[in-house]
Amino acid sequence: MTHRRFGWGVAGLAVILLITVGASLAFGARGALLTAMLEALGSPGTRSPEAIVLWEQRVPRTLAGAMAGLALGLSGVFAQTMTRNRLADPGLLGVAPGAAFAVTAAVAWGGAVSLRSQMWIGLVGAGAVTVAVYLLGRRASPTRLVLAGVAVGSVFSGLSAAIALRDPDAFDRMRRWGAGALGGRAMADVAEFVPFAVVGVVVCILLARSLDILDLGHDPAQALGLPVGVVRGAATASVALLVGSATALVGPVSFVGLIVPHLVRPLAGARHTRLLGLTALAAPALVLGSDVIGRVLPTPGELPVGIVTALIGGGLLALLAGSGRWVART
Repeated sequence: MTHRRFGWGVAGLAVILLITVGASLAFGARGALLTAMLEALGSPGTRSPEAIVLWEQRVPRTLAGAMAGLALGLSGVFAQTMTRNRLADPGLLGVAPGAAFAVTAAVAWGGAVSLRSQMWIGLVGAGAVTVAVYLLGRRASPTRLVLAGVAVGSVFSGLSAAIALRDPDAFDRMRRWGAGALGGRAMADVAEFVPFAVVGVVVCILLARSLDILDLGHDPAQALGLPVGVVRGAATASVALLVGSATALVGPVSFVGLIVPHLVRPLAGARHTRLLGLTALAAPALVLGSDVIGRVLPTPGELPVGIVTALIGGGLLALLAGSGRWVART
């Protein structure tokens, strides 16, 4: 039965992902350009206004959203397994705010403007916060670990806001990025992100079976011969790599790593290979779908994707909390 549910889940999520990719390419603030986009896709060499919008704006934007969603979703699975807490999320654990603070400080004080430098700085910030939260909460219960992450994340979010407000130039440069935005990305930006994403995804694949054992708990996993320290270290590095680079690319986008594993876990069962596979389909679809919603809503300008995912994720989190499915595993 689980195998059948997984198969249907893969098929359904693949269709949803294709639909959101198509919608991301066809719909935007300028309205629906479906026919023109199909013509531009069929003739890459044309220089019509629609073709320029497609290849220079919407294709990079769609790729950035899909890859950032993939990174955030996979890091959410790792965070929840490492902490044995279904509330764990790169944002709630302070990882994403730490990466955002590092990038904001670098832009305001060091003038770091290239995406490559921002990604390395974001990795440093994400890694430092990941280690700090883990050290603070390693002897605490899973729920207290999340509380430690929320506290650390709140501090860094406040510091980021203070830096941006005190530096008008930095605030202007970071305004949309700070809300989590896919607009304005070029293919060169996406290409900078690819090596980080590839390394992070490969680590996820290599650790998938070890996560099945780690999910049993520290002592049982150690009794079964799993090098728990090595696995936790590699998983922590993977989370920092994925979250730091994704945050540098599109800004802090919340709730993706928290909500998506919850939604696909009933279809995946207990095996992390299946959970990671379904998450890799669902998380990009959530980010792209949220971006499309933000583009087509009748508001002045576009609504950044980070705001839309926060609205969707907050509502789903309230439902999960009410149902009791979020409860930490001890």
